[in-house]
Amino acid sequence: MGQTHLDGDSLLLFPNKVETFEVRFDDRGSTIGAIMLGHNSDRRLSTATMRIQANSLVEAEEAAYNMTAGFLSYLSYTTDVAVEITGYEIVEESTGTRKAVFGMIGKMKILTQKRITPEGDLLLRRSRCPRNLMRSQ
Repeated sequence: MGQTHLDGDSLLLFPNKVETFEVRFDDRGSTIGAIMLGHNSDRRLSTATMRIQANSLVEAEEAAYNMTAGFLSYLSYTTDVAVEITGYEIVEESTGTRKAVFGMIGKMKILTQKRITPEGDLLLRRSRCPRNLMRSQ
């Protein structure tokens, strides 16, 4: 990965003496991907590095983004800390081809108003979201 990954930062702190976290993705007993999480000099989560096999750079980008963004979303929810992806770099190892993307990262989704269920209401309380903004009329 290039030098850009050294600039990452977040509000998630690594425990003392832990240098990396490895997260594996399994499908029916086979590992389909792994993410190596790293920290910056302040011990805050700053990098997520992934190696995957794919048939094209586009396929690799899509698979890596879906796994990494999904896992970071899970971390955000379970730690109650917002996590923002500000950029990523893809390297095709056999040719050295690189693609870097910076700025607002993700896929746009339409905001919908859905009726809140008792389970959803509990989720909103846990996430400290203003309930009156989320209730449909």
